[in-house]
Amino acid sequence: MDPDSSSWEVVWDPDGEEPPPLALDDFCAALQQKLGLKDSELCVLLCDDQRIQALNAQFRHKNKVTDVLSFPQKEAGPYLGDIAISLPQAQRQAQEIGQSLEEEVRFLILHGVLHLLGYDHETDQGQMLQKQSELKMELGTFFPGSLH
Repeated sequence: MDPDSSSWEVVWDPDGEEPPPLALDDFCAALQQKLGLKDSELCVLLCDDQRIQALNAQFRHKNKVTDVLSFPQKEAGPYLGDIAISLPQAQRQAQEIGQSLEEEVRFLILHGVLHLLGYDHETDQGQMLQKQSELKMELGTFFPGSLH
């Protein structure tokens, strides 16, 4: 990402395979603006199934592959936290619902950011899923074929 345009960074796991080119900068900037998080910072790690399974086992005590994990920053400040996304899992999900990998990764970033902001679809009364749907509608050009 261009450090002058956003303080949200997308990186790939240096121990894994380099991911295919994904156009995520404009989406991250638009999401950041929609959420009023202009001065916020976060990092998105694109990784493989093995890495996300290890993170899931270590931090959630679930020894299985998942699509996205969020690690909120405990202290108040501009740094929101970290998000990890399994590209192979995202690819499987994208193929399953007939959309591009890029669109699925955008969705997973949106989902992960909402978790960083304190939303939790496992415990709330539908607030996270509603906010997620609203943001997808508002950011519709980034989700042209989405079925989520």
